Amino acid sequence: MSELPENWGSCEIGDVAKVVGGGTPSSGDPTNFTKKGGIPWITPADLSKYKDIYIRRGARNLTEKGLRESSAKIIPAGSVLFSSRAPVGYVVIASNDVTTNQGFKSFILPEDLDNRFVYYYLRHIKPIAEGMATGTTFKELSGANAARLPFTIAPLPEQKRIADKLDSLLARVDACQEHLARVPAILKRFRQSVLAAAFRGELVEQDPKNEPASELIYRLQYERRKKWEESKAINKKEYVEIDFPNLRELPELPDGWAWATPEQLASTDHYALAIGPFGSSLMVKDYTEEGVPLIFVRNIRSGVFLGSNTSYISLEKADELRAHKVVSGDILITKMGDPPGDAFLYPDGMPNAIATSDCLKWSLSPLLFDKRFFVHAIHSPFVKYQIAQITKGVAQQKMSLARFKTIAIPVPPLAEQHEIVRRVEKLFAFADRLEARWKTAQARTAQLTPSLLAKAFRGELVPQDPDDEPASALLARIRKASDKNPTLFD
Repeated sequence: MSELPENWGSCEIGDVAKVVGGGTPSSGDPTNFTKKGGIPWITPADLSKYKDIYIRRGARNLTEKGLRESSAKIIPAGSVLFSSRAPVGYVVIASNDVTTNQGFKSFILPEDLDNRFVYYYLRHIKPIAEGMATGTTFKELSGANAARLPFTIAPLPEQKRIADKLDSLLARVDACQEHLARVPAILKRFRQSVLAAAFRGELVEQDPKNEPASELIYRLQYERRKKWEESKAINKKEYVEIDFPNLRELPELPDGWAWATPEQLASTDHYALAIGPFGSSLMVKDYTEEGVPLIFVRNIRSGVFLGSNTSYISLEKADELRAHKVVSGDILITKMGDPPGDAFLYPDGMPNAIATSDCLKWSLSPLLFDKRFFVHAIHSPFVKYQIAQITKGVAQQKMSLARFKTIAIPVPPLAEQHEIVRRVEKLFAFADRLEARWKTAQARTAQLTPSLLAKAFRGELVPQDPDDEPASALLARIRKASDKNPTLFD
């Protein structure tokens, strides 16, 4: 510990405060608890998201019977409550008489200690308290160890000055953190607004010279029919045109745009829109340490492929599962999750891979469509809404390939697709820069509270007044009074 100011002192907290534990009556007897009236009863769970310095009551109160039938004690107003397990280190001041469960070691203070000073000090030494906690299943700070916590004591007037200053500064820190906490939601709304505008045709002016999207789709249909006809001797089935979406249920699009389904937009390659293998087709026992990589939902969500946790299958097994092959430029979509519908473009230069059962693979013609546009399309509010409508399941949310094939996607001319992608990614890059600055600000702000507390208890936050009664005299007076009122240990 650094050298203290001249008029300060140090001791163990049990030298200047009573340490009081708590208790819980039988939870099986409802007459031990009440929500109205009764005696306020605080548990660590009541403080899990609690921000205020003071507390009046918790979620439940004890009845007089509950108090009698437990080891809980009445703790007077102004005492500092300190959670001693699950977790160690929540701190709050009782604004009225309260009781606690056994998850607290509370400090009943003499008049010569400012309870806010003690409150802030206990926040400051939380790491020390955690280090003094013992136990295997969970760590707990015993009453004896709580009493042995080191305590730094300043003259009483300075305690009040320090507490006042911390009240003011930490309120500003909390306000700053609250503002910063709103940033991720703001950035998410910004990105969604960009995508919504993009897929309403509002980011780019329409050029009548561009080949309409309907022509792109018809060209692809022609190629699909032609390929079918060429293989008719093998297929021996009649060609069936893929249905367009029901336009009566869809909003009007800008000039040159068209509605299409993922199935209509899929390339003419066999298995251009497919799902990973199910059941016994691919099992954990098929995994190898090298070979053809597998793609899982986690890879799509993170955009990380061939990481340290990559699983592989043999070349022979991959050939058996070639219907589920993924190549660079394929769009990968999660078909499960909360919610499903995350999409990622399998990067250029990556080896051929095999999609697993919870992944959709969507191959598009690079001559007709900008694949990056359709990754953004999957994440756009309109398509996300449709995915939510076709998602089923109770324990686990999933969408089927059959339902995904039929959703409606707005398609602009190819030149417009490229320009929309350019503008969306420029705006997203701006949002990414803001997010990076937010992360830096958040990290710096997180250090403000411990830094201010450390400064306060080194005596550097407010100036010392040589006219203040020194802490040594205050400490002697407290110790003399405590001889008549010994420390309680549980």
